[in-house]
Amino acid sequence: MSDTTSINNDISHHDLSESQTKEHNNTELKNNNIEVSIPVKSGIMHNYRILWMIRWVEFFSSASVVTLSGLSVAYFFRRDGKMAFVLALGAISFVYQSLILYDITWFFNKSNKRLITLRRFVIIFDLILSILWLISFILITIEYPRYECHKQGKNNRVDGCRSGKASIAFSLINFVFYLTGAIVLLFNTNTRLKPRENFKLIPHLLDFEN
Repeated sequence: MSDTTSINNDISHHDLSESQTKEHNNTELKNNNIEVSIPVKSGIMHNYRILWMIRWVEFFSSASVVTLSGLSVAYFFRRDGKMAFVLALGAISFVYQSLILYDITWFFNKSNKRLITLRRFVIIFDLILSILWLISFILITIEYPRYECHKQGKNNRVDGCRSGKASIAFSLINFVFYLTGAIVLLFNTNTRLKPRENFKLIPHLLDFEN
């Protein structure tokens, strides 16, 4: 009987010690302001490589829009506000993606909490840009297909007309990829950022754990 009582006491003592240890660890985490987040480890929407691919597509697509719409404004749609809007939007998107890919986080406090907050602003800006790209796509799709580029005479005008029409496709690409990028970030709003060993363990905005 005494042996059974002793064993029960030992088990109770062990459970109590475990409970106290967990409480102590939780208290220590709170006191040290250590952020505890559980990264999602599966699914294509939680793969940071997908997000990097999307950003590079947006970067090159924006550069293509700037080139094509610039040629179009220079040689064909000189006084057309719609193509000028596409050119301005392409330039803004190109600069924006350059900052994201270069690592805009260098300008901010490198804490995980601050970067997650910054990520939320990126989601909002991505959604705004996706709406603007949709608007630009609709505007130039309604306006420009009626032009027959091969009948425009001079080579410069023909090239300008064709460049303007080509920018229609890239406007649609930008809309799709900006919207997709925002959705992927939205799925990972609170996912912990992964430190980058080559940059003194400073995480990049797009590098979340998976």
